[in-house]
Amino acid sequence: MADRSQKALNTVFAGCELYNDAIGQEALARAGNTPQIKGIVHELLFRDQQNLGADGLIRGNVTQLSKNPTAHGIASAR
Repeated sequence: MADRSQKALNTVFAGCELYNDAIGQEALARAGNTPQIKGIVHELLFRDQQNLGADGLIRGNVTQLSKNPTAHGIASAR
């Protein structure tokens, strides 16, 4: 039983590493090798979190990043 659960854990960890690698590759393709790569990675993780949330899946909402990697968010008018 312990061997079976260890194999399951290894599979989960391998999936996490694969996901993290995909996010890293997408961030590099989006912004290149810049010091701000951490922010791009955070945006990609947030996008995936929003897309996989129950609210997004039920309503069919899809969160996408803009095509311009240097775009800024819309400032609210005061």
